[in-house]
Amino acid sequence: MTWRTQRIVFHWKHWYGGGEAYKQVWPFEKTVMELAAYYPQDIIAAHYYNTPSFGPVLGRYWVNSQGIAIIVNQASPLVVSINSKAQPGKLCFSINPAMYPDSQEPVELKYAICSADNVKAIQQAMALKYFRPITKAPDAKMMRYPIWSTWVKFGKGVNQADVEELLQKIVSNKFPCSQIEIDDKYSTTYGDYNFDPVKFPDPTSMIAKIHNTSCRVTTWVHPFADIVSEAFKVGNDLHYFVVGGDGKTTGLLKWWNGWAATIDFTKPEAYKWFQDRLKAFQKKYSIDSFKFDAGSMSYLPFQYTLNGSNIPSQYSVAYVKLASEINDIVEVRVGDHSQDLTAFLRILDRTADWDSPMGIQSVIPTVLTIGILGYPFILPDMIGGNGAPDKELFIRWMQLNTFLPVMQFSRVPWDFDNQTLEIAKKMMDIRVSCQHCLRVLTIALVLVTQLFVLCGGLHLMMK
Repeated sequence: MTWRTQRIVFHWKHWYGGGEAYKQVWPFEKTVMELAAYYPQDIIAAHYYNTPSFGPVLGRYWVNSQGIAIIVNQASPLVVSINSKAQPGKLCFSINPAMYPDSQEPVELKYAICSADNVKAIQQAMALKYFRPITKAPDAKMMRYPIWSTWVKFGKGVNQADVEELLQKIVSNKFPCSQIEIDDKYSTTYGDYNFDPVKFPDPTSMIAKIHNTSCRVTTWVHPFADIVSEAFKVGNDLHYFVVGGDGKTTGLLKWWNGWAATIDFTKPEAYKWFQDRLKAFQKKYSIDSFKFDAGSMSYLPFQYTLNGSNIPSQYSVAYVKLASEINDIVEVRVGDHSQDLTAFLRILDRTADWDSPMGIQSVIPTVLTIGILGYPFILPDMIGGNGAPDKELFIRWMQLNTFLPVMQFSRVPWDFDNQTLEIAKKMMDIRVSCQHCLRVLTIALVLVTQLFVLCGGLHLMMK
């Protein structure tokens, strides 16, 4: 094996790996992408700005049906295109330091090309050599019983009455529950971890009611501090936020909920400050864990400067590491060379459609792609997508997710009719009563890495 420095262009048979894309396809060579910086980004936001983008879950790893694998060094300022206008029918790797922050790393395209007798052999060898081994599986209860989220059903208007009504419906309809996830917007201000006293007048009693049913409570968190928040005032004084190009001044950024600053997780003091605040919030209200949102490079200030390594993915990896240290019930939505960290990896929000690029047809290609990159514990986002699915779409999505590692509801079966309710209960029985289901669900996506690709078609052989 030799490390080389040059521009490379690959032709293919069939290729797999890479990362999440707005239009997720399988195999990878069906992707169309103009030259884009290769670090974790929010592909939904990039789509609306018509910006070529990969991520937020990706890997600098590709493997093909002939038993050839490519892995690119994390420090290289990598840019990638596939089926571009200039290079149709080609997967192209190059470097462009202008698309990356200043770094002390050598400006080189470093990569390794490895081969074996077949795709299964090379995938297994590369996983052992280059993937970070999983040290601890995340929470088993989240795989056995569904998550119930407030996001799609209640949106930002969620309040204590909504949460308690959701709990009552879960119990009265005799559905199992791993946790109720209280999503945006339960707090007074983004960045201040508390409960809005108007919307949640008695969160302690609400959480006690949930715990009394053997269900747990998680809340939505993110790395942002609104410019009017108390967290911003404190963090800015302590220099805990990512700074702009001058290397000193807190940089402001626009995320989907306004203007804010974001924690610099590569700075140890800022990392600890954010984590301590979450733990204090957790302890005060007996919250079981958190849903960690964002974490991609899309939400850093213009010409940002990090405290530690300016390899962009290190910011995202530090964020996932912080989440994994809370406990084993967390979910994140970003990943890059972080296979060893204990967290469920949530795919990006899907749309409530049959045929759109982010609809139900995108779920399996996304799950398989992330599995190839060494992440078996995948959370496939909300059943039915973000929106108002029709009855058949909801049922088909629910049936699909029954055989994936985690089921997450926000639109709920009783919103439809008795037939939907009965089908949902059968799906729950399949997951809960099967003696071997938990083990199968735990290892299913690990075994995805032992795939065979024959004659251009996908054949998964798990044993």
